[in-house]
Amino acid sequence: MTALINGNRLAGASGELTASLQLARSEALRRSSPVTICGTTDGVACSADWTRWIVVGTNNINNAVDVVRDSTVSGAVQVQGPAGGIVFQSSGLIDAQGQLNVCVPTDSPDENQRVITVLISGNIVTGRVNGGGLCP
Repeated sequence: MTALINGNRLAGASGELTASLQLARSEALRRSSPVTICGTTDGVACSADWTRWIVVGTNNINNAVDVVRDSTVSGAVQVQGPAGGIVFQSSGLIDAQGQLNVCVPTDSPDENQRVITVLISGNIVTGRVNGGGLCP
């Protein structure tokens, strides 16, 4: 039962993060300006802490910065990502490949990590990793 619960937490958090990445890319294309997804502690500014993340972009009407999405992980789920976040350019591309890791520090289930890779093209690839009960 524990493996099932932890597996569902991993799936939920990695699905939410993937949806946020897809939203950031589509907003960059729609707005024709860069959109960033990054970790945050206050819901406004980017930080290296990915327990909570935001999608932010520039509003083309008044050039104000808008928070498009604000998400938080729950339970023992841990998220690690680049300190500066991932910035989708107006073309939907990113400057360098980025990687995020969603993890539950337990050996139940065996594959306790989900690695989300954002390719330079903006495409997203997700994989499962057996971290031996550890998070990176």
